[in-house]
Amino acid sequence: MTDRNSGWFRHRRSGQVFEAEGHQYREALKNRDLEAVDGPGEKSDESPSSKLVALRERVTAAGAEWTAEDDEEALNARLEDRAKVLRAELDQLGVRHLPNWRPETLAQKLAEARASRTHVQTTDDAAAG
Repeated sequence: MTDRNSGWFRHRRSGQVFEAEGHQYREALKNRDLEAVDGPGEKSDESPSSKLVALRERVTAAGAEWTAEDDEEALNARLEDRAKVLRAELDQLGVRHLPNWRPETLAQKLAEARASRTHVQTTDDAAAG
């Protein structure tokens, strides 16, 4: 679609693709959970490739930020950098991790470790009080 009042979007988490028009379209442009994509039968240079969209999702899942200007190489570099940080944090918490774990897995394990330690702390505090 060439007009500026409608377009196709993909929800980053669910993968659902939909067309938005008018006010819904303008709101969708502001929503960071939505990615503008080519509609059925369309092909443009403005919309990101599915590979870029997937990489952006991985960067977000790992807890890092990305910009629209980031290409595949930059996104992969962000993932590698984030993985190093996550591994260091897991090491500090004494959590074992495998060298082949993806950054998203590392982020998930770190969140689980922090949640379990917070739960243990609050339980200990309640028992002491």
